[in-house]
Amino acid sequence: MGRFLQRPEEHFDLEREWWHSGLAVVAGLLTVAFTSSVWAMRTYNNLVTFRVRADQFWSSLDVNLKQRFDLVPNLVEVVKGYQQYEADLFAWIARLRSEALTGSREDRVDREGDCVAGVQRLLALEEAYPELKANTLYMRFHDQLVALEEKIAHARTVYNDAVAEFNREVHHFPSNLVARLTGFVDLPLFSAELTERASPQVRLDASESAGAASSDPSAIAAEDGRPGLGTTGVG
Repeated sequence: MGRFLQRPEEHFDLEREWWHSGLAVVAGLLTVAFTSSVWAMRTYNNLVTFRVRADQFWSSLDVNLKQRFDLVPNLVEVVKGYQQYEADLFAWIARLRSEALTGSREDRVDREGDCVAGVQRLLALEEAYPELKANTLYMRFHDQLVALEEKIAHARTVYNDAVAEFNREVHHFPSNLVARLTGFVDLPLFSAELTERASPQVRLDASESAGAASSDPSAIAAEDGRPGLGTTGVG
């Protein structure tokens, strides 16, 4: 009889042991789920932080880019009063200005190299037409544009650093899993060649300017591949 009464207790002990094992499994799953949730939220917040930082640097750069294309037409108008041989250059710059002010961020980043080239060629006109240096208005716009290009060159580098950090998070495992689920995508980068390029500097040495003035602008433009774009004497 005692042996019979002992069997239910043994059976109860087995159920209790099984219950404790089940609790351990559930607790483990809850711990994994909680840890994963915390990691996912942290990764998402990091992506948001990097994206906001990149957008802030772009906004700062965008202000300088718009200032550039507010200043360029003033310089073009002054130069137009001195010669009529750079019509193609002026038309090219006008087209770049229109595209830069209306395009998306990706389009503007892609065209930045052309914009820098246009500014450099515009500043280099004084080597072909040294009489421009006697014009106070031209020199004022010239100096403002050179200073502005230096700010833009620095801002491009800072922006690229922020975007590179964000893009790494978007691509690297396992943060890329969160990026895909939440819709984060790459931001455009300026080319390495462009970010390393020095800001436009024009030599003001009289002898070099005189030599540039004696050269044929149309011939120099032909060598560059863009008709009528003036000289290339930018350091």
